[in-house]
Amino acid sequence: MKSQRPRNRATLKADFPADSLPKILRSKYKLRILWALQYGSSRFGEIRKRLSLAGGNEVAPRVLSHDLKSLVTLRLIHRKAYNVVPPRVEYRLTTLGRSLLLVIAKIVEWGKRHPLSRAPCFDRRRQQVRATADE
Repeated sequence: MKSQRPRNRATLKADFPADSLPKILRSKYKLRILWALQYGSSRFGEIRKRLSLAGGNEVAPRVLSHDLKSLVTLRLIHRKAYNVVPPRVEYRLTTLGRSLLLVIAKIVEWGKRHPLSRAPCFDRRRQQVRATADE
């Protein structure tokens, strides 16, 4: 099967966005955080609960806090702190963050069509783990 070449010459000449894209993709949770915020603002605990329900594994508070700060720095989400006791902080998508939702939706769609559990490399790894466990 031949790979498709981009039809647009501008696409061929475009440089890979080495500054921002890898910072977003490097994390296990950043795309999932953006996806969880698509319906409106949420507090830290709500985001953590959504990520844990969706992925099965509980997200460590330290990791979530780090990723949220990173997304704020990248201007993908906005952090609003209220001056109340106990402290209350809400996170919401910025316009820039909202523009990424279409890209994330395409990734989700691709993932549904091509589940990695069917990939041969995962089958080999699973067989190696089973063989080690049987010994």
